[in-house]
Amino acid sequence: MIHSPLQSDLTEEFELVEISINKFEKLIEQNIIWDGLTLSAWALAKKHFTV
Repeated sequence: MIHSPLQSDLTEEFELVEISINKFEKLIEQNIIWDGLTLSAWALAKKHFTV
C-alpha cells in the first residue's frame, strides 16, 4: 500500500491494518469489509496474488 498525501474528506475514516489474504477474505465473508470500492478493487487485484 502506498501512502497518499491527499487529505481525507471529513466523512472519511481510515485505518491501515496489515493482515493476510485469507483473513481479508474472511472479513469480506463476515460482512465486516463491505464497501463497493474495496470489493471491486479486490475482485480485480486478487488474481495477481497467491494464497
